Amino acid sequence: MAARDDVHPARRRPGWAWFAGADEHVLAFVPTERSFLDAQGLVIFAMACVTGFAVAVAGSGWWNVPITHVLWLGAVWTGVICIVDRLIYKSFGTKKLVNIALAIPRALLSIMLALVLGLPMVQFIFSPSISNQLTQTAAAQQKQARTAAASYFEPRITTATAEISAIQNKEVALSTKVDKFTRLSGCERNETSCSHTHKTGCGHWCKYYAAQANAARAELARIRPLDQRRVAALKTKIADWQRSEATETARRVSAIAGDRDLLARAQALSTIEKKHHEVSRYVLFVLALFVCLDLIALAMKLSHLLVTGAVYEEVAQELRERDRLVAHRLRTETEVMRRRITAEAESF
Repeated sequence: MAARDDVHPARRRPGWAWFAGADEHVLAFVPTERSFLDAQGLVIFAMACVTGFAVAVAGSGWWNVPITHVLWLGAVWTGVICIVDRLIYKSFGTKKLVNIALAIPRALLSIMLALVLGLPMVQFIFSPSISNQLTQTAAAQQKQARTAAASYFEPRITTATAEISAIQNKEVALSTKVDKFTRLSGCERNETSCSHTHKTGCGHWCKYYAAQANAARAELARIRPLDQRRVAALKTKIADWQRSEATETARRVSAIAGDRDLLARAQALSTIEKKHHEVSRYVLFVLALFVCLDLIALAMKLSHLLVTGAVYEEVAQELRERDRLVAHRLRTETEVMRRRITAEAESF
C-alpha cells in the first residue's frame, strides 16, 4: 500500500502554480517545488494584471475614451498573457539551451510590450502636465486657425464692403447734385436776391441749373437699378463669406480642441521633455522598469533552473515517458491483435 501511495500521491488544487505552467499530478511527486511555483505563478498573474492595466490605458489613448470604458480590454489581455506565459513555462525542460531558446521570445515580448504600452503608461503618469501642455498648444493653434481664416475671408469682405460704400456714395453724390441744382434753378426763377441777373423768371442760369439737375436725376435713375442688383449681390457674397469664415473657424477650433489622442499626447510629452530634460531620463527609467517587472517571472524561472536544477521538469519528463510507454504498449497490443486476426483470416 505504501508503494502505491508513492506512485499515486494525494492530489490538491493547483493554486497559483497553474499560472507558472505547473500540473497538479506532477506537483504531487515533487511537493518541495510547490512553494516556488506558487510564488512564480503569483508574480506572473500580478505582472499580467499590470500589463492588462497598461493595455487599458493604451486603449484609452488609442480611442480617446475614458479608461473605464476599456477595462474589459485589460481583463482580456490579462487572461491572454496568463495563458501565453503558462504555455511558455510549461514548455521548459531539462536542457539549458532549449530553456534559453524559449526564454528569448518571452524577453523580446517584454521589450515590445514596454515600447508599445510603456509610452501610454508614461503619458498616464504625466497626464496633468500633458493636459496643461495640450491646452497651451490648442490655444496657440486655435489663434492661428482664426487668423488664417480671417486672412482669407476678411480682405474679400473688406473689398466688397468698400465697393458697396463707393456705390452708395456715388448715389448720394448724384442725389445731392439733384437737390443742389434744383434749389439753384428755383432760386434763379423766384428769388432776386440769389439770381445772377437779380431778376425773376427762368433765364439762362435757371435753365442751366435745371438741365444739370435733370441730367443728374436721369443718371441716378439709370444707375440705381444696376446699383441695387450689385449691392444685393455683394451683400450676398459678404454674408456667404461671413458664414464660411464662422463655419471654418468653428470647425478648426473644434478639431483642435478635440485633438487629444495618443499622438497629440506624445507630441505634448516631447515638448515637455524639451523644456525639462530630466523628464526624458524618467521616461527611460519607466520603460526599463516596465521591462524588468515583466521579466521577473522569467528571471525567477531561469535562476531556479540553474541553481537548484530542473527537479519539476525532470519529474514531468519522466511522467511523459510513462505516457509514451502506455502509448507504446497500446501500439504493440494493436499490432499483435492485427497479426493474430490476419493469421486467423489466412487459415480459412
